[in-house]
Amino acid sequence: MKKLLISYISGFIILWPKMAFAHCPLCTVGAGSAALLATWLGINTLSIGLFIGAFAMAMALWVEKISRKFYTGKANIAFLIVAAVFLTTILPLLPMMPGETHFSIFLTGNYGSILNRTYLINLFLIGSLIGGLIMYLSPFFSKQLSKIKAKKIPFQGMIISFLTLLIFSVFFEILL
Repeated sequence: MKKLLISYISGFIILWPKMAFAHCPLCTVGAGSAALLATWLGINTLSIGLFIGAFAMAMALWVEKISRKFYTGKANIAFLIVAAVFLTTILPLLPMMPGETHFSIFLTGNYGSILNRTYLINLFLIGSLIGGLIMYLSPFFSKQLSKIKAKKIPFQGMIISFLTLLIFSVFFEILL
């Protein structure tokens, strides 16, 4: 009886999680649900992709920062972690997000050749790539602004990120 109790307690202690260092599927589902609601409300798929892409990149950079504790000295793994987290957030949402557009190139050759074809573009994917790029470059813009002004305002990085996303989103809503 005593051995059984000790084995249960030790198993419970060993298996008890201290902290989750994983990509949260619940966050992805929540972001996808918010994106579906925004689509239902009539917001452009490109603008939705912009914010979901920024969310995915922020999560990817967060997971990469945590993983540095475990993978010291391996520079190539950082890009793989960021790419994997970004893609595992965006790709599951692609089937749920409608909205493709097309552009045609009629330069030379028969129709169907590379320079004479109609291409389909997924607006959600393009928006998420642009949003991810904005989120990735926001700390750089924040540092440059701090150098120019020689001071930093509270929550400057967050303000720059959100305002840039908002400006792009309004631009895409008006443009499309």
